[in-house]
Amino acid sequence: MKKSINTFIAMGLTVLFVACGPNEETIKREMKLKMENKLALQDSIKANKDLKLKYEQALSNAKGELEVAQDKLSRIKEWEFGRTPSEREDQIKQQTLVIDGIEKYIMDIQNGIPNIERKIVNFEIQLQIIETEINK
Repeated sequence: MKKSINTFIAMGLTVLFVACGPNEETIKREMKLKMENKLALQDSIKANKDLKLKYEQALSNAKGELEVAQDKLSRIKEWEFGRTPSEREDQIKQQTLVIDGIEKYIMDIQNGIPNIERKIVNFEIQLQIIETEINK
């Protein structure tokens, strides 16, 4: 019996709250939250655009390093006075490892850029939604 009375009171309060609608304080609180979300999204967009720029710069630098490493490999493959064939092969293997590492780094960067771009697009969509809600 007591449980049904509590349920009835809870339902009554819910109906009363819904019927009256949100008060001015609730509306202000919701608007403040929306503005905070908007600022957070703008910060996230800026941070990810900065990160994308850093990735693009790192990619450019890595491509330059790769070109230098490949040129060095070409020079290693050339005949050199006083170098034994085994020294030459060791140098080729070492330089090939360097090149492989740079190529892997380039691939990681190239794969990371689209992920950052997707994040930026998602944040921009969320920002548009928030701005639409704010301007209602």
